[in-house]
Amino acid sequence: MSDQEGVIRVNISVPKALKAHMENAGERTNWSAVAVEAFKAKLLQIESEAKGAEQMEDVIKRLKAAQEADANNDHLAGRAAGERWVKTRARPKQLRSLQMAVEDAGGSEELLYQGGGEPYPPATLWSAINVDKELDVGEMNAFWEVVLDPVPGRIENPDFAAGFIDGALDLWEKVEDQV
Repeated sequence: MSDQEGVIRVNISVPKALKAHMENAGERTNWSAVAVEAFKAKLLQIESEAKGAEQMEDVIKRLKAAQEADANNDHLAGRAAGERWVKTRARPKQLRSLQMAVEDAGGSEELLYQGGGEPYPPATLWSAINVDKELDVGEMNAFWEVVLDPVPGRIENPDFAAGFIDGALDLWEKVEDQV
């Protein structure tokens, strides 16, 4: 390293045993050059990890955006299913029951999460819609198979279920006074 490269003297500390080993190595070694190479290697590692972290941040951002888009799509599909149920199969008594359950819970999503923990929308909604019936899993499954034909399992998705509630109740509110 010459003065032309713009070198700066840096003092480093090494353990005594290492210093003794360096002195006993026998051949004349430029320990400053060895240290410079070690510093360069470490800087490359740090930079590559930082780039990797930046790339991971980009991946995370993209995945979060995709997750939000999926949730929005599920909600919209649920809304359409809820509206379709009101138009084709729902009974005013069921809609009033659902409306009261949502109001009591403070919203559609709150209804789904009211028990704490992970929601199970098929049972929660079936019970809210059929408030005067005991939960019967077979009857509940049959209900969702008819209402959500051909994909009854979508009701297990909380975003879809919240959309189902919102679509059903929005349409119900438009016609409720006329029924």
